[in-house]
Amino acid sequence: MRKQPRRPSPLNAKQINDRIALFQEMDECKALSGKRRLKLQGQIKALRVRLLRLRSPEEWSRMIHAISNDAVRVKVACIVWWDYFGSRRTEDRWPHLDALINQGLGNLSFDKSLAAKTLVKLGYSTSESMRRVNVKTYLPLVDQITPKG
Repeated sequence: MRKQPRRPSPLNAKQINDRIALFQEMDECKALSGKRRLKLQGQIKALRVRLLRLRSPEEWSRMIHAISNDAVRVKVACIVWWDYFGSRRTEDRWPHLDALINQGLGNLSFDKSLAAKTLVKLGYSTSESMRRVNVKTYLPLVDQITPKG
């Protein structure tokens, strides 16, 4: 008989942050074996993603618009849109970042290191932020997702 995957119980942001802090303390104590440490790090990553998914579109928009560097702001907006809102159906799309995404990078060049640090400040893990910053972003995206006619 196949074991059913366990569905995560609903947690609020404070509970998730508390668990992340606890797991990070356990990870830092160096008493765990290799396999247990990897499992713990995987749990920390999963909790961070759950925490990011709890953010409202308005909260993401406010945080992204607060980024001072124009090129980094556009790149981060594209990454967040693809990671958290790109899978929505066209009629349920999320327009909060359209102006930034449609603006595109144009002649702006962005510092990958600064963009990665910015993603970390927004809650991404260091490794995930570096991976996401190095993915080619095709701009403008709005033309690809906005229904024509």
